Formats: sequence, structure tokens, C-alpha cells
Amino acid sequence: MIINGIKITGLKAAAGESKSCDYYGLHLDLGYDLSDGRLYTSEYHNCNSWSEWQYPIIAAGRLTGPCTMQEIALIVARKVEEYKISRQNLAAMDAWGEQAAEEYEKSKRRSSPHMSKNRPKPRARKRPMVWR
Repeated sequence: MIINGIKITGLKAAAGESKSCDYYGLHLDLGYDLSDGRLYTSEYHNCNSWSEWQYPIIAAGRLTGPCTMQEIALIVARKVEEYKISRQNLAAMDAWGEQAAEEYEKSKRRSSPHMSKNRPKPRARKRPMVWR
């Protein structure tokens, strides 16, 4: 099935597995493979368990109750879009960091070594009075 231009395979199996979710701790973690569009599920019987997916598989959501194929497809599509936006934001932040570093290096090069001669000399400190 293709939702928002994202190919997702394995939806029928995920929808079938979601029927066993009972709202009382049993849940499914969804993982979406960015390289081939496959949807993976992991079943857990307690809310303190989760899956850690490795790239190119991203965490695409958690099902705690029965869901249709369409609902699962929308959940996955939303997560994939969020992932793409976050990657774009990280790339923009990296570019900004590189630009700021270059500007800082340029400003360091512009400051000449004789600038310290033009600074006023610090005043000599007075010694504190000692009472004897």
C-alpha cells in the first residue's frame, strides 16, 4: 500500500497482530524499514518494554489496541515524515555550525597581534591597610 508517497508492506500482518492487543499491557512496537518499505512488529506484554531499531529501520509507533490497515498506514506515514523533517533540521543545524565556525576563524585572523598595545594598562592595586 502507498500512503502519501510512502510504500508500506506488511500492513495486513500488523493489523492482524494488533487484534491481540488488549489495552492491559500487551502492545506492539512498529518499525519501518526506510530502504525497502517493510513494516516490522514486536510484541510486548508489559508497558516498560520497547524495541530499539537500528538504521535503516526507524521506530514508527506503538499500538495498544486493535487498528485497521489504514490507521497503521497513517501512523507510519506520519512518523516517516517526522523523521525526514528531523533529518533536514539536523542538516541545517550542521551547516549553520560550520558557517559559524568559519566566521569565528575569520574574525580571529582579522584581529592583529598589535591590538594588545592599544589597550589601556590595568591600574596598580593599592595594598590593603593592615591594622596592627
